[in-house]
Amino acid sequence: MLVLKEGHAAWKRWKERQGHLLKDHFIAQLIGAKLQGVDLKYYDLSYADLNGADLSMAILRSSYLDRTVFRNSNLSGADLGFTSLKYADLTNANLSEANLRFADLSYANLRNTDLSRADLRDSNLKGVTFRETCFCGAFLSGQNLHSCDLRYLDFKNADLTECNLIDANLNGSNLTGAKLWESKLSGWSIKGVACEYAYFDRECQKKEVYTPGEFERLYSEKTKIVLHYENGMSPFEVNTLPALIKLIEKKHLGCQLHLKSIQEDAGGVSVSIVVDELGEGSVVEMQHDGKAFQQVIAELKDEQRLRSHFQSQVQILTEIITDKMGGTYHIGKVIGAVGDGASIGCQTIHANDLDTISKMISEILAAWPEIARVLPTDKGTELDVAVREIQKQASANQKDPSKLKKALGKAKNILATTGDLAGKWMPIFEKLHEGGLI
Repeated sequence: MLVLKEGHAAWKRWKERQGHLLKDHFIAQLIGAKLQGVDLKYYDLSYADLNGADLSMAILRSSYLDRTVFRNSNLSGADLGFTSLKYADLTNANLSEANLRFADLSYANLRNTDLSRADLRDSNLKGVTFRETCFCGAFLSGQNLHSCDLRYLDFKNADLTECNLIDANLNGSNLTGAKLWESKLSGWSIKGVACEYAYFDRECQKKEVYTPGEFERLYSEKTKIVLHYENGMSPFEVNTLPALIKLIEKKHLGCQLHLKSIQEDAGGVSVSIVVDELGEGSVVEMQHDGKAFQQVIAELKDEQRLRSHFQSQVQILTEIITDKMGGTYHIGKVIGAVGDGASIGCQTIHANDLDTISKMISEILAAWPEIARVLPTDKGTELDVAVREIQKQASANQKDPSKLKKALGKAKNILATTGDLAGKWMPIFEKLHEGGLI
């Protein structure tokens, strides 16, 4: 089948003489062949060596190209729709603006391949090797990239709408201009990612602009400590979570934590605490200490033990809230005083008590899936940014009251549009308003 080397015209004459042949299985040596625009649809070129060949604008639709070598080949603008490219070697190939819709690329080698503006919708990318691959402006909407190694790739202006990026590794990649509407991002890793702006709305009309490192800070899935309460949590355990977090931070110099969520699960309740800064500690050590402090606090639920330790607990929590919020606050109600110990603390909580804010944010995060179903994507993103800012200010040693006020106001306004869903939080926002925080 070396007639292919003679070019498109010779191939066309040969094809006309042969009649309608749907499959012509052969192992051909076609290195460097000039095949611009050649019509090879339905043909079997499996195992062929097309190293350095020029197949620009070629029609390879529904062809069999399993294990075919396309190293350094030019396939720009080629029609590869419905083509089988299993285990194909496309290293250094130019596939810019190529049509790869419904193509089977499973286990293909796409190392240093140019796929800029290529259409990869509905293609099979299972087991593909990606290294320095360029997806600039590529169409990848709806792709399943679960757990894929996508480090240091160029996704600038790529369409990643409705993609499954759960647990994918995009460290060091470029996401500037990426379209991320309805993409699944939980568990993804974006350390060192570059993103000057991105689009999260369906029509890609609203440009979200980010300063260097801001996209990573906003959307990275951070390390978590998870504490499980097998028999649920008592009010006392809920209210002493700030003390537990503070104790871990004090033991591990330089670490910074914040409460992410409290939610019911199989067999009890789980508390997620995000590690914002690791400091000099390790996650394993912090998890161990968290469980140890959890056990001590659980023992204090016993009334007799609580009476003997109540004074010291009030002192610890007063110190924590004073340190976090500034000023002096009465927190007897926070500790959940019982029996004779109830007279020790005041029964009022200041409107801007850290505990009030933290508990409300924890409830909002726990209800996030339900909130996301009600809010438009752009509003969901705005709410996420506001919640993260509230958490940041609530846990900062030196707070910016104006930023906290702005973030709380934004969260209130957005949640107010969710109707009955946000009803339980509106009175809290009103209390914060009365206290001058909104």
